[in-house]
Amino acid sequence: MKLMWASSISPSSRGWVLSCLAVLAFNGCGKEEVRVYTAPKDQTVAVTATNLTASSQGPQIHWTLPAGWVEKPASGMRVGSFSITAPDGQQADVSVIPLSGGAGSDLDNVNRWRGQIGLANVTKEALPGVTEKAEIGDTSGLLVDMLGAEPQTTKPTRIVGAILPVADTTWFFKMMGPDGLVDGQKPAFKLFLKSVTFHAAGASEQVAPTAPGKSASVSEVPASASDKPSWDIPTSWQAQPASSMLLARFAITDQALGKAEVTVSSFPGDVGGLLANVNRWRNQLGLAPVSEADLTKVTTPLDLNGVKATLVEIENKKDGTGEQSNGLIVAVVAREGHTWFFKMMGDGRVVVKEKAAFLKFVQSVRYPNA
Repeated sequence: MKLMWASSISPSSRGWVLSCLAVLAFNGCGKEEVRVYTAPKDQTVAVTATNLTASSQGPQIHWTLPAGWVEKPASGMRVGSFSITAPDGQQADVSVIPLSGGAGSDLDNVNRWRGQIGLANVTKEALPGVTEKAEIGDTSGLLVDMLGAEPQTTKPTRIVGAILPVADTTWFFKMMGPDGLVDGQKPAFKLFLKSVTFHAAGASEQVAPTAPGKSASVSEVPASASDKPSWDIPTSWQAQPASSMLLARFAITDQALGKAEVTVSSFPGDVGGLLANVNRWRNQLGLAPVSEADLTKVTTPLDLNGVKATLVEIENKKDGTGEQSNGLIVAVVAREGHTWFFKMMGDGRVVVKEKAAFLKFVQSVRYPNA
């Protein structure tokens, strides 16, 4: 992140180690827990993330829930999930998601959100014109307010979101729903952001005890080190250091055709579903989103030694521009409550050339406890 908030984060915040936070499969981390403490409306809600292999716990995030927001069970990558219902029955969704390690640049994340509501990408130079400062607790982050349309229904849909980096984790706060409802809830969303605080571990029970008659819900994130599969790597691929978001990363270089990269990652749940992920990848290639009906044009069933998977192939040909096409191939594997992504992305001719090697690599994967 390159905005003004980095200098305003307190020294104690900088010292927090969040390398194993977020519901991702990490390299070299042990098992961690995300505990969600529920509280009555307008009381503080605390979320504690604990790295069980570290000598000390990570920080806790706390917030005050605005009136009218209804807490839902946290799931997938979310540590906070809320719904807002208008008198006419329309609903908006609010999420709080932490991503550890390389969560992408401000531009990447703003364009990812824009793609979700059918808006074109903005350039780096145009980014300041569509963003503003967000007060998140006692520090500053990035706020966006964007109006587009829900791809399938074409109904006016608004996203108000905020991005805050703390140590090596980026926190995403997003409200999305019908234009009028989200616009009307923007002041409450800003107050919600302002109420956010991070505290040292061990204080959650004192700050936000569970409501009478309610018990704390617990979800566990498997440790990537013990759950990492094995595979056969093509000889022309070069292993690269994997970030905390990736289990593995490989570089492919062809002096005549260009470059590509292969990555392996795993997330709990369905990570938003196939359509959302396809449109996220299309956005990365500068392409417009597709509808559910068009998914069959870019996906095919894939059988991986008896395991059902989906193969996604997308190419931006850039005809007539003089630029080389870019493309990607992704094998999406749902297994034991997780979604695995095996992704090759890069110069179009390299992706085409390496497709057979990529499929052979995916076929070779041997999962733990299989």
